[in-house]
Amino acid sequence: MTFETLNATEKITRAKIQLGYNKPFWSYLVMHGNYELNNNIPTIGVNNTGKVIFNEDFINSLTEAEVEGVLCHEIFHVAFQHLNRLKELKNSDAERWNIATDIVTNNELQKEGFSLPKNGIVPVDNSIEVGDIEINDIDTKTAERIYGELSNEDIGPENQGFDDHSYSDDKKENKKKDDSQNSASNDKQKDSQEDSTNGKDENKIKDISLDKLSSEEPNW
Repeated sequence: MTFETLNATEKITRAKIQLGYNKPFWSYLVMHGNYELNNNIPTIGVNNTGKVIFNEDFINSLTEAEVEGVLCHEIFHVAFQHLNRLKELKNSDAERWNIATDIVTNNELQKEGFSLPKNGIVPVDNSIEVGDIEINDIDTKTAERIYGELSNEDIGPENQGFDDHSYSDDKKENKKKDDSQNSASNDKQKDSQEDSTNGKDENKIKDISLDKLSSEEPNW
C-alpha cells in the first residue's frame, strides 16, 4: 500500500512510525500528541495540551515528508510552551506571536532536515523577510526577541503560515479546567481562613496538625 492510497488518519499514523525510524527524538515528542480529524478547520492546529486537530484535505495535499514535518511543527509549539509564553507578553498580539514562533520553529525544523509546506513561514539560510522587516541570525534569537522585531503593519495574508493558531478546539474544556482550578484554590483559601480562626482557641490548637499549618502549595 502506497502513501498516496492512505486516508489522512492513516498518513499521520505512518508518519509517526517513520519518525520512529528516522528521527527518534522527534518521534518521542510526536507520539505524546493526541490526533483528531476535524474538517471544521482549514489546515491543522494544536492546543497547549497537545491535542492536534487536522483537516483531511490538507493532510492529503502534502507529501509524506511534509506530513512528518507538519506533525513536528505542531508538537514543537507544545514542547516549547508557545501558547503559555504568549500570556507572559505585555500587550500581547497573538497574530504577531504566532508568526514569531513559526519562524523559530520552522528554522529549527529545517536545520533538522524536515520538509515543510511551501505556503508556510519558512526561513531560508537562517533568515526571513516578513513585510518590510528582514530577520537574520534566527538561530541566535528567542521567539520573544523576534516578536519584538516584528510590527503589526508587516502582518498580511501571505504571512499567516500553514497551520491554525487559534487553539480554540478545547476552549470549553480548558475553561472548565480553569474553573475547577479556581474553585479548588478558593476552597483552599477558605480552609486556610477557617484554620486561622480555629487557631485562636487554645483548646483547638493542639488538634491542628503541622501539615494543616504549612503554607499552601502554589497552583502551577
